[in-house]
Amino acid sequence: MAFDIAKALGDISRKPDGQKQIQYIPLHLIDTNPKNNYSTNGIESLAANIQMFGLLDPLIVKETPDRRYMLISGHRRRLALRMNAEAAENYPDSMHEPVPCIVEPEDAPLPGIEDPEKAAAARPLAEELKLIYANADTRVMSSADTAQQVRRIRELFTELQDLGYKFPGKMRDHVAAAAKVSATRVARLDVIEKNLFPEELRKSWKDGILQETSAYEIARRSPEVQMLVLHRV
Repeated sequence: MAFDIAKALGDISRKPDGQKQIQYIPLHLIDTNPKNNYSTNGIESLAANIQMFGLLDPLIVKETPDRRYMLISGHRRRLALRMNAEAAENYPDSMHEPVPCIVEPEDAPLPGIEDPEKAAAARPLAEELKLIYANADTRVMSSADTAQQVRRIRELFTELQDLGYKFPGKMRDHVAAAAKVSATRVARLDVIEKNLFPEELRKSWKDGILQETSAYEIARRSPEVQMLVLHRV
């Protein structure tokens, strides 16, 4: 069986029997995650869907020291819930409506790291990875944004390795799985990130003007050839 990075990083919000622990938390106590940088487009249609069918998937949260809750997964759903609450006739009482959530315990064990201090240091890294994993295939991202996400995933995996987490196989495969892209695309983005030399071409790529395939082909050339390409563009 292939190594499942999402499972290995801790489906730690489940009971030992595998059942989800659902808690109902007032909407006004649930805060966004400051590390969430994903687009929240399309909230209106999601809000209408939730209004019609209800919330089909619970939010995943963690309790904070001030007895509030911070999102790990479900930022668009939270915004849609708030939109519906703010439009309700009984607003602001509607902000106190309970929302189904999975609460990840602060001291939950992290598979693969037994040392309590290292596990405590690794837990926020795993949470950020879960945030990325939950959003990777639900957002439309540019090539440059995907490259930035891949870079951040690799940094998080490297930090987990330094804390003692063991990843079987190739790191690139795990990065690709977490980003939900192919390992071939990860390699292509790495070449662009490392080797695309002229700043004007890098900007064109980041702005979506220079397509990924073209950026990759240019990045494979020497700096001198890249400068020639730049002056011909």
